[in-house]
Amino acid sequence: MKPLNTKFIISILVWITAFLSAAPHLAADDVKKPQLVKRRVVIFDFVNTQKAAEYSYLEDTIADAFLEPLDKTRNFEMLPRSDWKKLTESGEFKKEDAAREDTATRAGKKLEVDVVVIGSFAALSDHMQIFAKAVEIPSGRIILTRTKSVPLDSYMFDSISKLAEEMSFAMKDKLPPMEQKVVTRMIHDTSVTFGGMIWRNALLPGLGHVYAGQKRGWIYMGLWGVSAGAMTYFFIDYGNKLKIYQTATSGLEAKYAAANFSSKMRGYSLAALAMVYVVNITDTLIFGKGYEKIALDQVNREFLAISSPEISGDRTGVYTGWQIQMKF
Repeated sequence: MKPLNTKFIISILVWITAFLSAAPHLAADDVKKPQLVKRRVVIFDFVNTQKAAEYSYLEDTIADAFLEPLDKTRNFEMLPRSDWKKLTESGEFKKEDAAREDTATRAGKKLEVDVVVIGSFAALSDHMQIFAKAVEIPSGRIILTRTKSVPLDSYMFDSISKLAEEMSFAMKDKLPPMEQKVVTRMIHDTSVTFGGMIWRNALLPGLGHVYAGQKRGWIYMGLWGVSAGAMTYFFIDYGNKLKIYQTATSGLEAKYAAANFSSKMRGYSLAALAMVYVVNITDTLIFGKGYEKIALDQVNREFLAISSPEISGDRTGVYTGWQIQMKF
């Protein structure tokens, strides 16, 4: 029988150890790959700066020219242009302000998009000057600008299409897809706080739970009300029956029993009142933290409870840090 090759066994063990050590890191690298999502884009009407009636149709035509090339880049999720038109029809925004950066920023936040394309045009003697911009939301920064002189002849629409294509592919380079966590956006804020639940439940059992939207708060309030009512009744009843017993000259045993019964019921109702209060406060301390904010993951369309989020950008509700937490 041949002796065991110790060096060979040691080398095999070293290789196995190295593989097992590297495997978790390789798996971790796969997990760390961020999931990318398309940026949401809306295109506003192009403003006819000279208000030339014969060219008013270009307000829509120029804007519509961006739809197909932007979609071809596969970098963007296009919102219907009718979304912008609804804002102008409601009177919230003016159509003539569509080329302003501040209008783009405010309306973009309202529409919950990442990029807004705006622009204007002016018809001159023999040509038309077109100005186009891509505004990033929520920062309000102008990411890209393009200016093009378009001849007022049969080649006008070809020139407009060329401008839209050039700008769309430039936007593709400037505005790549974003990581999933960057686009988790706030859709609701209940303003429910743990402190708010505590002081409300301390004031009236169940009130804090109702404030937090928890149905069992009504049960606590009902039990508290019944216990308080019973205690009040038997306090009064005991006082009356005690006076009757103290002033009675006959039937003392029955009158004493009646007063004694009211006294016991008064004690029971007081104990029930205290028990409801204690259980209500204990429930709040253990289970009442709930959640404060609700967000929608734009990628998976899942509702998330968010606790102490880190806010990036400004007040638009874009959050980079999130934590799933159970609602009680």
